[in-house]
Amino acid sequence: MGTLGESMARLLARCPARWRVALCAAVGLIPFALAVTAGCLDASPGEIHGSRPLAPLSFRQYAVNLRKVPARPIIPAHFEFINRGSTPLKITELEPSCGCLNPKLEGDKQIFQPGEVGRFFVRVATANETPGPKHYTIKVKYEAPEPAEELLTFRLELPQRKLTVEPSEVYFYQLNGQPDERTIYVTDYRGGDLAIESVESSSELVATTIGAAETTEGGHRRIPIQLGIPANVPAGRRVTSVKIRTNDPDYHSLYVPILIEALPTTENTIIPASAETVEEQP
Repeated sequence: MGTLGESMARLLARCPARWRVALCAAVGLIPFALAVTAGCLDASPGEIHGSRPLAPLSFRQYAVNLRKVPARPIIPAHFEFINRGSTPLKITELEPSCGCLNPKLEGDKQIFQPGEVGRFFVRVATANETPGPKHYTIKVKYEAPEPAEELLTFRLELPQRKLTVEPSEVYFYQLNGQPDERTIYVTDYRGGDLAIESVESSSELVATTIGAAETTEGGHRRIPIQLGIPANVPAGRRVTSVKIRTNDPDYHSLYVPILIEALPTTENTIIPASAETVEEQP
């Protein structure tokens, strides 16, 4: 059996010449008639079975890109969200890909009623980061009432460094009950007369000492700061920080986060792996 086109060709060949024009015109109207018929039918969309329901936690922006930022000590940003569910929503954790973001909920508020709007802030200390493009993520964990999470992205490009703090984070792991020390360096790449005015620790466990200024191999001024913890720090994990004040008007306050983790001093003392004491974060 031939195709529909072949059948029509044979039919036209057998028809008298005077009928062929009328027959071709009638065949040409078939697509138009089908289009009119389809337009008269109900074209409203039906329910799509198997589609995922909308998440109760909705963000105004799931990605923030500040592009190239100016040379400033702190670069802030924020994410705004709404509870579009029908039950209260609780933000249980903001998990950043880098501790330098230090995400915080506005007003430390965690529970949001249906229709309520909230926000959280992030901030990047530029002196603690190398220059160039940066790509960070923040995993937002919540309950509404079932546990769920959303992944947000934060991008920016940091300019050439003018002043740095290295290392950007300090870790103390006390495994044997002995005192421990670390040194951080504040370096000025602009050739100025940088001076450290003060160093403040947010924890009594961390002692600080400002050392004498040095000159690096590249000819830059560098000031060391010694950090120390005593013997037999109480068992557990603590997140604290030091605040460094300089004579530079653009980088007057610098922050360095510190993690202190100590093992129990007796075999009968058990510290859960999730135990953590947050003393202060910048």
